[in-house]
Amino acid sequence: RFEVSVTPVSGLDLSVDYYYFTADELNNLGGQPAVSTYGDECLGQEITPTLQWMVNRFLYVQSLVSIVIPGRGLEEVLPEPAHTWKTFQLSLYWFF
Repeated sequence: RFEVSVTPVSGLDLSVDYYYFTADELNNLGGQPAVSTYGDECLGQEITPTLQWMVNRFLYVQSLVSIVIPGRGLEEVLPEPAHTWKTFQLSLYWFF
């Protein structure tokens, strides 16, 4: 995992996390049946930019996007082609 974070103004934090997933061994017995073994040690990569902003003393905003790119370890064993997938999150916290 590698993270870069900046705070351009007080209360606002921007960060980007990068993950490189690997398997210690190709045997994954006990895991999901589709991936009881891996085709390679490289399982994939993930990039997650995150925004955290304390707008004022009552409102906090958190937003992130995750982009996951499957690696050879999954591509070689899944019954269908592995595709890049994305998730989005927006959370608002109101304090009173």
